[in-house]
Amino acid sequence: MSDTDKAELEKLRAEAKASQDATAKLQADLQAANDAHAAAQAQVKSFAEKAAAERRASFVSFAEAEIKAGRLLPKDKNLAVATLETLAAGEQALSFSEGATTTQVTPLQMCAWLQGQMSSRTAVVQFGELAGGADAPAFDARGKSDEDIDQAARRYQAEHPSVSYAEALTQVTRFTA
Repeated sequence: MSDTDKAELEKLRAEAKASQDATAKLQADLQAANDAHAAAQAQVKSFAEKAAAERRASFVSFAEAEIKAGRLLPKDKNLAVATLETLAAGEQALSFSEGATTTQVTPLQMCAWLQGQMSSRTAVVQFGELAGGADAPAFDARGKSDEDIDQAARRYQAEHPSVSYAEALTQVTRFTA
């Protein structure tokens, strides 16, 4: 082998070694980038799970407050929480158009709207005493016949012209202590 061939061979070996070193460095960089990406994905997943758990806890707390206020029945608590969670899990905003005006509503805005609607309802359950007190009717329906109750309801309706017969009947059949 001539000296020029040996030099050329050495040059090619050096280039091959440099290429192998560069490939190894690129593979190491790629592995580091993949590891960083996996760590970032795990962190995002952890954050999303934590946010979902906090959101669920706030929905449960809201439902319990609505139950305590009498605006939500206890049997509907799980459905209310699941509905709010489903709305919050949406990924896209909804767009509504009326004329030239377009409104976008995010999933969390929909949740806030639904919570506002639930909170503004009148109580389904009334806590406290319903009979007795100063506004209790003087008529005690216990032991009375249907005819006696009917007459009392008609008297009440005559005294209160804006009251329907059903409302008058409700008023006179409240039992007093």
